[in-house]
Amino acid sequence: MVDGEPKDVIVESDDERGYRVHVGDQILSLDVSEASPREYQLRDGDTIVDLLVAGGGGAIEIHGRQGSASVVLLDERELARRALTGEGVSGSGKGVGEAPMPGRVVKCLVAVGDAVVVGQGVMVVEAMKMENELASPIDGEVKAISANEGENVEAGQELVVVEAIVDGQSG
Repeated sequence: MVDGEPKDVIVESDDERGYRVHVGDQILSLDVSEASPREYQLRDGDTIVDLLVAGGGGAIEIHGRQGSASVVLLDERELARRALTGEGVSGSGKGVGEAPMPGRVVKCLVAVGDAVVVGQGVMVVEAMKMENELASPIDGEVKAISANEGENVEAGQELVVVEAIVDGQSG
């Protein structure tokens, strides 16, 4: 979220410590240094920002003096998949959890009406003898579950719909 709105942020390595950060139409050139494990210092010219990073895997929380942000980390493969499916990167009013490949639903971790946070597991799908936990793409409320435990699913099939909660209301 930037200024209260979900935003796509793309980070590219610039050199040994530098990064180009694309936030919408704006591009920042940042020097990053690790102050201690999970504490980082960002420098943009004369501006210095200290950040604390919590969490791990595909979802992290970033805390600084001006507030906190939930971040979902996507690799190039996931970005390409989302571009092909038209899913988009940033959260919006609605997030859809889709089957990454054909498989079988092993376990549903949430129920309709449950509150979830970005990165929280919502369903486990088995494919090629490996279990994959699908994560909520946004913070919100589970509005629909489209597959039951034991059902076979196809790649790209909508499995869970989450609606963002804005000012205490869905949507």
